[in-house]
Amino acid sequence: MQGRSTLTPNLGAPLKSGSLVRLIIGRIEEALVNKELKPGDKLPPEAQLAKIMGVGKNSVREALRMLEALGVVEVRHGDGSYIVEEPTSESINPLVFALLIEKGSNEQIYELRLQLEPAFTGLAAQKATEEDFARLEAMIDELAHEVEEGKSMPETDLSFHYAILEICRNPYLYRIGRAALQLFKASIGSSMKPDPRNAVRDHRKILTAMRTRDPEKVRAAVVETLEGWKVRGLALKD
Repeated sequence: MQGRSTLTPNLGAPLKSGSLVRLIIGRIEEALVNKELKPGDKLPPEAQLAKIMGVGKNSVREALRMLEALGVVEVRHGDGSYIVEEPTSESINPLVFALLIEKGSNEQIYELRLQLEPAFTGLAAQKATEEDFARLEAMIDELAHEVEEGKSMPETDLSFHYAILEICRNPYLYRIGRAALQLFKASIGSSMKPDPRNAVRDHRKILTAMRTRDPEKVRAAVVETLEGWKVRGLALKD
């Protein structure tokens, strides 16, 4: 698919100080926020970008490499650099790293989950189709099978919550929610050790509430499962 014509977005005055690479990335980010750059747009050549910003081509090249790693820019050799049409699963998610190195407590992580999960589960319950419910049911069955086999895989537990995020059909919510849920992977693994059947029961409880499409019942079910998670000490041991 061909991108749009090369644009010369308003990237501001020449950069004067600070980390040039970060400043270049900041200018491109600002152009995206202001809709001066859009998905599929072709960026000006490196030499032109360097002239616009008053920096060397090496700094521009390094900034483009970082943006490519982040999944913002696609470099097509022999053609140029484009703003990606849509994010890919191979993209680095800086939000995940920022959350992982944040010096918050496990109590604060629990509070985050308590705020996020009832909200997106309630939205998913409103948007879910019968096929969506059937998919969630199958995922619970898969988790139950793993538990019986003695596997107790936290990835399978998390995949249930990722699927609920997908059902929301909101790309912003999905990416932010998925990044946040990755904080809980270790505690989910710990929670499954004493009695992994708890996870199966919790998931069935949530799905049963979702099928009613009643926001209060969904919230109550999710909060109940999270309180059980807290009582068992899964998230509160700093």
